[in-house]
Amino acid sequence: METVPNVADNCSIDHHGAEAKSLADNIVGMVFESHFDAWEFYKDYAKISDFSARRATTRKDAVGNVTTQEFCCSRAGFRKSKFSDVDRQRAPRAITRIGCKAKVVVMSTNSNQWRISFSHTEHNHPLCPTNMRPFLRSNRKITYADIEEARAMKTAGIRTSQIMNLFQQQSSGFHNVGFIRKDLYNAIQTYVDAELSDGDVNALIAYFDCKKEQDNGFFIQYNLDESLRLHNLFWCDSTSRSDYKCFGDIIAFDTTYKANAYGRPLMPIVGVNHHHQTIVFGIAISADETADTFEWVLSVVTDEDRAMQRAIKTVFPLARHRICSWHLSRNAQANIDHPWVVEKDQTQHLWAQTYLTGHFFANVRSTQRCESMNAALAIVLNSKKTYIAFFRAIENAINDMRIKELKEDFVCAQTTPYPTTKLTDLEGSASELYTRASFGIFQTELQNETLYRLMESIVEIGQSQTFHLTKYRDPSKIYEVVLDVITENLMCSCRKFETVGIPCCHQLHVLKLQDYSNLPQSLILHRWTKNAKLSAPSFIDFTVSPELKQMSRFSSL
Repeated sequence: METVPNVADNCSIDHHGAEAKSLADNIVGMVFESHFDAWEFYKDYAKISDFSARRATTRKDAVGNVTTQEFCCSRAGFRKSKFSDVDRQRAPRAITRIGCKAKVVVMSTNSNQWRISFSHTEHNHPLCPTNMRPFLRSNRKITYADIEEARAMKTAGIRTSQIMNLFQQQSSGFHNVGFIRKDLYNAIQTYVDAELSDGDVNALIAYFDCKKEQDNGFFIQYNLDESLRLHNLFWCDSTSRSDYKCFGDIIAFDTTYKANAYGRPLMPIVGVNHHHQTIVFGIAISADETADTFEWVLSVVTDEDRAMQRAIKTVFPLARHRICSWHLSRNAQANIDHPWVVEKDQTQHLWAQTYLTGHFFANVRSTQRCESMNAALAIVLNSKKTYIAFFRAIENAINDMRIKELKEDFVCAQTTPYPTTKLTDLEGSASELYTRASFGIFQTELQNETLYRLMESIVEIGQSQTFHLTKYRDPSKIYEVVLDVITENLMCSCRKFETVGIPCCHQLHVLKLQDYSNLPQSLILHRWTKNAKLSAPSFIDFTVSPELKQMSRFSSL
């Protein structure tokens, strides 16, 4: 019996490619250990021969086992007429099958191997130019590593076209990638379809269930309407809940952002951390903007909305509500000489600074922080995103915000701000106490204290001392600072400390007169200090999951 070459021991592409080249005219009799090995060999043979291969006729035995398989040129056979050419809405595809006879027949042997029993190598059409090989269908394949890397980048908000460009850079050119852009789009869509096989909402709930397993403090609440569609949804993670315990004295939200496939209002519920940065307490998607819906998610600083005002009175009766100053200014320009002006006069306690001075708003005067959050989301969101892709993009934006906070923590811990006044002890103690952003505000007030002078002698009543200050070359306005010598509590008539949480220049002038070297406790608002989150648990996980380690190795390869 004639001895035939056996290539079943090694079915790598490089081996098959070289073997196919040398055996192009003598492949009949080749034996393979599996049906898959035979198919891989023929694809490699087609690749170096500049044509595309496909599976053809399959024959089975009485019990359904495959006994014979044909592999042929992709241009073999002829197109079957499935549709009428009359009144077609879509243009018919180009003709590719023109009756090419090139093929091989692989048969199963008694020893459970597969042997090429027939081969025809001649084609009735020009072969593909070498520089166009990447477009041949059988030459294109997305590996598991490629798919996983693409999924990771897609989750990070990178567009598919950009992912393809990265693959081309990694492979030193388009010809070495192994697939085309359409293949990548299809692979990613297949992943999305599989993820949403049970519906977009169910996929989102399943995604949040996984989050609960990873984060014991993860919270989600939602309800469905009569048609079992998502009505309202709210979620937050452990870090958001911890931040709320530290900085929940001020919250704001806006409902003007609707960048999702369902046109639902997105409501980021945000606050201000000790670095004066925007932080996220939670995210809500609502069905509408009615009072009932707003009772889910309420804030102190909001845009101008009657339903929201009623909801705040219901849920937070002791909260101080402030209308967004930016919305007020915009609406004033659009509604001047209109009954709107009369209405605003009746609600001036919600926007006029005279009524709001002395109430702590952490320097927040508008929903700008919500809108800055929306601007960050606009980079990674678009109106075609499903719920699950929508929330992944939101998580990426929130993660970026938390990295910025961590960076500011590092700056505060590893650097010391440069002093700008001669009040070395007072300024130095404050620099050790405050975060850099808070100290910047304090430093400005400390610089401005030199603009004031004591108007008259100190008035003492019991344990209190009263100081009357006037500004340099502006004696018309008098500021009154009252110091309790026992409790070291200072009250200023400007009420800036009560409004902003940082001592005003008038209070600092009195501290200088009284020869203070440190701020008294009454003038230290803990939320602006470096230790504002010292007692709060940290939920940042610096461990790397095995999946991410594997992806890192894939990227390196």
